[in-house]
Amino acid sequence: MKNIGYLIIVLLLPLSAKAQTVYYDASAFPLSGKISDATETRYERLPARLNGISREAVWSLGKNTAGLAVRFCSDSRQISVKWESLNDKTMNHMASTGVKGLDLYCLENGVWTYMKTAIPTAKKSEAVIISNMEHKERELMLYLPLYDGIVSIEIGVDATAFVRQPKIDLPLRTKPVVAYGTSILQGGCASRPGMAHTNILSRMLNREVINLGFSGNAHLDYEIAELMAECDASLYMLDFVPNCGAELITEKAEKFYRILRDRHPDKPVLFIESLIRPLSKYDLEVQNRVREQNEALHAVFNSLKSKNEKNIYLIACEIGTDNEASVDGTHLTDLGYMRYAEYLFPGVREMIYGLPNRGICSHRGVNSTFPENTLPAFREAVRLGAQQIEFDVCRTKDGQLVIMHDATVDRTTDGKGAVADLTFDQIRKLDAGIKKDRKFAGTKVPTFEEIIDMLPENIWLNVHMKADETAAVMVAGILIKKNRTHQAFIACNRTCADAVRKAYPRVMICNMERQGGDVSRYVRETVEQKCQFIQLTSLCSPEEMQLLKSAGGKVKYFGVH
Repeated sequence: MKNIGYLIIVLLLPLSAKAQTVYYDASAFPLSGKISDATETRYERLPARLNGISREAVWSLGKNTAGLAVRFCSDSRQISVKWESLNDKTMNHMASTGVKGLDLYCLENGVWTYMKTAIPTAKKSEAVIISNMEHKERELMLYLPLYDGIVSIEIGVDATAFVRQPKIDLPLRTKPVVAYGTSILQGGCASRPGMAHTNILSRMLNREVINLGFSGNAHLDYEIAELMAECDASLYMLDFVPNCGAELITEKAEKFYRILRDRHPDKPVLFIESLIRPLSKYDLEVQNRVREQNEALHAVFNSLKSKNEKNIYLIACEIGTDNEASVDGTHLTDLGYMRYAEYLFPGVREMIYGLPNRGICSHRGVNSTFPENTLPAFREAVRLGAQQIEFDVCRTKDGQLVIMHDATVDRTTDGKGAVADLTFDQIRKLDAGIKKDRKFAGTKVPTFEEIIDMLPENIWLNVHMKADETAAVMVAGILIKKNRTHQAFIACNRTCADAVRKAYPRVMICNMERQGGDVSRYVRETVEQKCQFIQLTSLCSPEEMQLLKSAGGKVKYFGVH
């Protein structure tokens, strides 16, 4: 009897565990990545009106769910999923997890972090994606397949847990990036959906990227341009060249562009060259074809520039020179997609936000007529049109981040003492305006978050660290949380820079270790450390300036007249 009783318990446990999962139809939750909601079914990319207008190949590929993602919030310790694929497609050079799997991501301190993949097993699949988690509320995002469609999805959570609408509107869905292109843009051959470069870019930018990649069929179909023009995008990204011969580019590219430009006269449009396919290193026919395609694109672009077209850009497609970034000499692996996204990210970020390439930095705000490092000084800098604002961050005794240049409060406030020895409440009671002018009496020492919240998104923020690496990491975390990494950089020493990069690799750094006035060494080390900014106090040589530009660095002069 003991043996029988034990057997019954063993048999019941799995049934009991399964019964603890409750499933919810994913159609109840927001779906990002769609350019139109007027589709035949929920999980597809092209509006129903294009059925019979678009070429059959394009229409069929529009049923693939590349770039689509379900957003929800849950406190469940386990996330499960049931889904039915449209075609149960298989490919001989792409993992099934990329073709028809699902990827789960979690928002951690403003950064989307990979959790696990739901592996498909048949046309209808069921999987526990992640389990044994700490019981807490999480913002979640479920990426859909790249090269198959979806009939239905159900999200499973613990019976005692909730699943509800997301509380945080990230990635931002207003003014998305709209990307048009080939099989590479669609996601071939990423190992899983989250590794397509448009999805990587979306997470980097924390902004929706609409994927209009059509494998082998980016032939500059005008109805696709019309569809793109219906969307009020922040950027139109055109990556069609690998699917077009030189003649087709010459014939159709300008008209495709004009459809966008006529609807959106001021929006940035980015043209992207064909990637230099790894196989073209040896296959001379492919090498010649790629060269002809890119030359045709340049001719169209130069023609547009000669006609005084504004806010258009042309860049190469960079995936490295080691030939290790593709699965078949053309289509990208995860390594290739990550390299591609990281290459595109800085330029795309600046195009979206219209950040200035040059201009004046307001040092501690307008400190000549306003109390330095205060909200009034920064508001005046914005009013006067400063392209960059510099301010200094210190940390209080109780760990709060405040704006103060000096190590003490003596010079700029009516108080005395080191910032690090005073609590936030003590500093908040000080008057930071009275010493400048009685009309500024009552001005408070601002917090870092107050400054970030009041400054616009289209100017550079030069965040000068006056505290240790712990404070620098705190600053970086807030920049991530506030979605300000596109415009802010942390000016700091090497110790702080290393700590920030370890915690938040995408936060930009300005190298502030000037090497005792040795400009050549300062330039060299800035490039070697891959810092995005340098702050010079004297002119460098033309060769050193070219070195900085070639490395993608931005130069800030201080005290040069």
